[in-house]
Amino acid sequence: MFLTVSSTYQLEAESDKKFTRDDRPALQGQVETLMSRAWAKRCGVQSADTAKVSESVWKGTMHGLLWLSSLYVVILSGKHSFFHRPCQVWDGIVWNKNLYLDPPAFDLQLIYALQLAHYLHTAYATLFVDTWRSDWIALIVHHVVTLSLISLSFIRRFLPMGALVLFIHDISDVLLEFTKLNVYFKWRHGKPSMINKYLSDIGFLLFALSWLVFRLYWFPMKLLLAGNWCIFLEVGCVRPWEFLSFNSLMWILQFLHIYWFWLILQLLYKILTGRLSELEDIRESPNGRSPAANGPRCSPESNGFVKQNDRAP
Repeated sequence: MFLTVSSTYQLEAESDKKFTRDDRPALQGQVETLMSRAWAKRCGVQSADTAKVSESVWKGTMHGLLWLSSLYVVILSGKHSFFHRPCQVWDGIVWNKNLYLDPPAFDLQLIYALQLAHYLHTAYATLFVDTWRSDWIALIVHHVVTLSLISLSFIRRFLPMGALVLFIHDISDVLLEFTKLNVYFKWRHGKPSMINKYLSDIGFLLFALSWLVFRLYWFPMKLLLAGNWCIFLEVGCVRPWEFLSFNSLMWILQFLHIYWFWLILQLLYKILTGRLSELEDIRESPNGRSPAANGPRCSPESNGFVKQNDRAP
């Protein structure tokens, strides 16, 4: 097959094009363009927030579906009881050369496959697709740690343990994206929308509460308990070095949870004391550029939302 001169020049020109943050992956880009952006424009959302609306719809939908699948497998299916009895995550674990003779439960394999694909895409999107945010380094660390936990637990057949990690994480992200959507919809057709203002405030409170319950209470009481107490004192593991990397990754996640919750508490304090008046995600750098290129708007404490003075559309 031969190329004409014109087609050759066309291919060369296309190959010289630089990737931009608007060149979304195919599926995500189609969903955002055909649904979310058109919907945002019809609703009169500010043009600067249109792309952010589509991003939040995509993320919220994915996190919601993944959390529902984890909820069904871990709790609603009735097949597993390790959420209520964390030490049971080690029941049936093979500690010898027969590790790979019997395949893991299909439902656990399914949510593992879905979550692995999701976090691979999320890590890529954080760097190359999504709106730049000031805490992108912490996000990348979180994604890398989560991917490592998924991979290590699957290789070592600790799938019940990994399923608990996945179940505990996704619900807060669903509430986060719900809150952000209402923040973007607070100004519609140049006028403030009080419904979205109230929904954003309620969503933020639910987000903070879910973070407290799921990531600061259930995570240590279910996962750190099972990985540190149960495995050594109840199961009687004689090879603790096997759990050094696994437990280290879980503790890194917990430190990230504490770090982000401290920032959430700071914002709640400013909201309750009236020092801030409008909820807004100030992690987002203008024009989708790197936070370092946008000056003081993206400060070190800009994780999550903050209420700022009322702004014109």
